[in-house]
Amino acid sequence: MNTEEYFTKEFKKYVEFKQALLNNADYMQDTRISGILRALPTAQAIAADTALRNQLAYLQGRDLVGEPPTFTQFLNSALPITMPRVSQKFVQYCGIKGITEPYFDKLNKTMVKLQDRDTYTKRLVDSDSKFLLDTDGSTLTKQIPIPQESRVVLSHTNIHLCNFDIQDSGRKVKHNISDGFGYIDYIDTPEGRGYLYYVPRKYIYPLNLNVLVLSQSRLTVNFRWGRKYLFNRGISSAYLYVAPYTPAILKPQNLVFCLKASDDFTAEIQSLESYWQSCVNKNGMPQPSILYPFDKTSVYDLSCCDAETGDNNLAFSTLPVPEREPYIKCEKSLSEVEN
Repeated sequence: MNTEEYFTKEFKKYVEFKQALLNNADYMQDTRISGILRALPTAQAIAADTALRNQLAYLQGRDLVGEPPTFTQFLNSALPITMPRVSQKFVQYCGIKGITEPYFDKLNKTMVKLQDRDTYTKRLVDSDSKFLLDTDGSTLTKQIPIPQESRVVLSHTNIHLCNFDIQDSGRKVKHNISDGFGYIDYIDTPEGRGYLYYVPRKYIYPLNLNVLVLSQSRLTVNFRWGRKYLFNRGISSAYLYVAPYTPAILKPQNLVFCLKASDDFTAEIQSLESYWQSCVNKNGMPQPSILYPFDKTSVYDLSCCDAETGDNNLAFSTLPVPEREPYIKCEKSLSEVEN
């Protein structure tokens, strides 16, 4: 058994040893850590100590981000670009259903962002849909009153609202929009062009969304699935959770990504674990993996078996999940929730 195999076999001590090394601690004064070296023949212990000290840049992850990374920097560098990050600002996402109003019925079965402003202005256009300008060159606008029973939503669906309808006879008549519905304006966002509409609250359903969360410590809020990973470089460990998307989860120390209306993240988790075990980084360049291959770490001693879960895989341990209600995508409309 070589030194690396020995350290891997004694994985928990190995993590402590590396963490002490990264912190420039006098780990030889700590019997828990020094014991692993003292158990080796002297020459082998010295060689192991020297080899690890010579790998500080590798262990600290400096080859990934330059300087010794913070927790968030390291995980950002080790997260595939295919997994979209979630903004630190909470957004209330809603589903739309039940609309029969022409044009606005295109919003059914789509996800929108609920807006929380009280006042909205609309840029005025001419008959050619060009913005009207004031004498000083600024765009002319007017304030749009929002009906009391309606709310404004931001949608990436263009309903192609027309001012006129064409009758069977070919005659053009003005299109009248029912009370409670309206179009305000469009705005350009990082996700593409968005359109501001207002619709009655009874058609707007707040969604219960979930996200993946990477954290350096255990979450203090309920989660649906959790796993602790022991990395072989950069940082010693991290927690990955499937958790409800709430303001409480959006803390600076948490890396939040993969927002969706489901509690099944099996594909995303497997993809992330495979990525961590691969030898290719997000820029397509070769690099050593940051997570031990599961098929190799699982063959070591059962003495390292996780006491809580029974896992004997040294790369991770699965966390017990608190009891909670089954996942429901949406339940009540805004008119039911807010009344």
